[in-house]
Order: sequence, then C-alpha cells, then structure tokens
Amino acid sequence: FLTNMKLPFAVALLAASAAAFTPSAVAPRTVSASSLNSFASDIFEVRDVEFADTKEQIVKGGRDLFPLLPKAFEGIKEVGVIGWGSQAPAQAQNLRDSLDEAGCDV
Repeated sequence: FLTNMKLPFAVALLAASAAAFTPSAVAPRTVSASSLNSFASDIFEVRDVEFADTKEQIVKGGRDLFPLLPKAFEGIKEVGVIGWGSQAPAQAQNLRDSLDEAGCDV
C-alpha cells in the first residue's frame, strides 16, 4: 500500500504506527483483588459469597427482579457484552430477552 504514497508521508505513517506499539513511560496501576470483586447497587441486593478462598460480591437474578430492570437501566441507551466463544452472544441474548420482557427500551 506504500507504493502510491509520497516517501515522507509513508515514513511518518510508519513511525506513528510503530510508536503506537512502544511501551509507555506510565507506571502500571496496581489494583487489589478485593476491589476487583466488590461493587455497590442502589437497586439490587448485593450478596457476599466465597469461591475457592476468594470473597466476591454478586447480585442474584430471578424473574421476581424484572420489575426493577427499568429503574436499573434508566438513562442507558446501549449495552456491550464481552465474552469468550459462544458465551457473549448467549449472555447478550439473555439480557435482550430479559429487558424486552421487563419493558425496557435499551
């Protein structure tokens, strides 16, 4: 793709591309394991559970909580789901179905 470009532009483009992959001088941020597994909710009950000597916080789901979904997603216009393999599409479809049943327009 460089054949039709002028040489100075091509060199600048390559230098900029290479700079994007060089290590930065920013020190890595440390995050404690306990802060990764904790959160708060003003709408749902947060429960503490322990898995393999690790304490985590969860929100237990259920159809009985569907009436709370419109309040939980108030002001949200778009949701992204990240997962591995077939996990993400399945979770996204589950969320879509739950929001549709609860009458949420996200």
